[in-house]
Amino acid sequence: TALPNGRTYPTVALWGVIEERLVAELLQIAEELYVIQDEKFAEVIKNHILPLANRLNISLEQRL
Repeated sequence: TALPNGRTYPTVALWGVIEERLVAELLQIAEELYVIQDEKFAEVIKNHILPLANRLNISLEQRL
C-alpha cells in the first residue's frame, strides 16, 4: 500500500496536536528535572506523561 499512496505508515488523526502537546510536556519535564537535580526523575516523568497520555487518549477517542 505504500507505493500507491506514497506513505510508508498510515496517517494518524490529530498527529500535529499530539506532537505539539508531547513536545511541550517534554520541555516542562526537562525544566523541572534541571531545577530539582535529584533521584526523583522517574516520578517527575510519570507525573507528566501519564496525565498527558490520558488527555490525548480522550481527545483521540472523541474524534473517532
